[in-house]
Amino acid sequence: MERAISLYPDFEEAIDSLAKIRIWQGDFQSAESLSRKLVSIYPQNPLYLYLKAFAEEKNANSSSKDILKNDLIEILKLDDLDSISRQKAESVALDHFPENHSFRRKLGEYRMQRFRSSKNSLLYDMASHHLSCARELIPGQPEVQFQTLSEYKRTGFFPRYLNLLLFLRKKYPENQKYQYEIENLLSSTKQSIAYREGLIEITGDNLVENYGRTPPVLLMFDLLDKSFLGDYPDLALLISSSVRKNLSLNPTITLSEVLESARNNPSFEIKAAPYTETLPYTESTYLKIKDSSKKSIKPRFLIYGSLKYENHSLHIDWTIKDSKHEKVLSTFRIFSKGRDFIPEAVVRSVSKILASIPPSGSVLKVKDEDLIVNVGALDGLKKGAKSRSTTAPENPEKLR
Repeated sequence: MERAISLYPDFEEAIDSLAKIRIWQGDFQSAESLSRKLVSIYPQNPLYLYLKAFAEEKNANSSSKDILKNDLIEILKLDDLDSISRQKAESVALDHFPENHSFRRKLGEYRMQRFRSSKNSLLYDMASHHLSCARELIPGQPEVQFQTLSEYKRTGFFPRYLNLLLFLRKKYPENQKYQYEIENLLSSTKQSIAYREGLIEITGDNLVENYGRTPPVLLMFDLLDKSFLGDYPDLALLISSSVRKNLSLNPTITLSEVLESARNNPSFEIKAAPYTETLPYTESTYLKIKDSSKKSIKPRFLIYGSLKYENHSLHIDWTIKDSKHEKVLSTFRIFSKGRDFIPEAVVRSVSKILASIPPSGSVLKVKDEDLIVNVGALDGLKKGAKSRSTTAPENPEKLR
């Protein structure tokens, strides 16, 4: 490649390939220089602008964040519907710019536009995704807070709903509807089994839970990018992070953070894949992570897969595995394209992953005629559904 460029200094394909090779080698300074040359020759090529932005972020210096921001803004000016560059822009905004910065505000306002559009089209899961992205970018915006309150009520996640009500009542003391809603919520809580059994205590407007929820623990690895030196080096990492973030918002599961610990801790001796910088699933990687989590809660369910982006279409293959029983619970494929292809792929992936995880809980009390467990509708149980116990005590009388 270097020979080709020395003979033909403006040889587009050679410069592009060499820039990607330099990224693969970790030579981001050289990659930035090469990508700058590409952009100087082809200033309106979004792929070269993205490559330049990626290299600039990796080859960080005091002035790089503003140049990086300008590159991403330029890409979105060229194509406002570029889902990958928008995802990258949001990641950069969250990592490098404060909440009140105009860059974050514009990105957050766009997400709110997509939220309203999806909600009006009755695409509630997609709307929820856009709202969660806006909440990260511009959490202090009143509309974001009000819509988040409605979303918590719609999904029935009681603790977050109450906490946000308390926050809004303090922020807007003149609005009595928050106080009325809090009173109604606490009143209905007093009718619940948990309250009657002493598992929830109400002191003023505060709730104290005396039982521990035991949602299943999931460990999600980064997706493996099956493209070799693709146009978007961090595409797999961006999508993996988005899926992981959406899973973490769901109260029916707990997402293990051990992979992030391994990513940031050299003592794990786990190296990220060159070029993509992902930590995809391998047996050796999992064993190292498993050994490191001996003193913490071990993840039971493993989530991993691969993706390929070509012809403006995204293909993701997922595998869900129960590590306790060494059993694959589910494999499925996600395909998406179009304006919101990343949000669509993320929302559909999360939905299928959660549907593959069986609801689980633990016994809290055994009474003469009742068995009380800490699992319910929030964990995925439906009215009239049957549950079974996977273990039984040797002497049931000890539980009475």
